[in-house]
Amino acid sequence: MKVYHPAWLESLTLVLCKIGKTSYDIVKAYRPIALIDTILKGLSTLGYKDISYLMEKHNLLPATQFGGRPGRNTTDAMLLIVDCIKSAWRAGKVTAALFLDIQGAFPNTVKDQLLHNMKMHRVPTCFVDLTACKLTG
Repeated sequence: MKVYHPAWLESLTLVLCKIGKTSYDIVKAYRPIALIDTILKGLSTLGYKDISYLMEKHNLLPATQFGGRPGRNTTDAMLLIVDCIKSAWRAGKVTAALFLDIQGAFPNTVKDQLLHNMKMHRVPTCFVDLTACKLTG
């Protein structure tokens, strides 16, 4: 099933020098800017909104997940952390926190497992196919 026109999958990356930097040889002296077709962004947004709605409606995400969810933000996540820490202090416990950039450590999705999970949770086939197409290539 071909969902995207091949031209929508192409991108153009421009490399721009940062202000005050004169050489591309210096680390962090430049900023890559990716330009993509906006039709693809619009289609992705529409699909995301429907999938997000289904995930919320059927409670398929853990309550402690804040990223990418409507009505939840970083402030909510920090309030939950502070509440957990204060509750532990009130109980006389010592607390420690370790913050990891999981997305940076694990930037790839296991496509087959994701598609399987979507099917098991009865996500409509059109969204499973769209996700498969997006994760191919």
